[in-house]
Amino acid sequence: MQILNTTHKRKSAVITAVILVLIIFGILNYGMSYLDPPEEYGLAINFGTSEVGSGEPRRRYKENFCSRSC
Repeated sequence: MQILNTTHKRKSAVITAVILVLIIFGILNYGMSYLDPPEEYGLAINFGTSEVGSGEPRRRYKENFCSRSC
């Protein structure tokens, strides 16, 4: 019992194998390329080790605000 007993079956098996190899080759070479993003586009995380923002809080408005506009 032969599996590929006609010329059409042999030809279709060869064409299928070639197409499958080309698809796998294309995926491995072109589809799986990934570039790491540059560091400036990353997410900035504050770990609390910097001195920024550790001063005294400032008031947003003056206390005599009403004296000038009233």
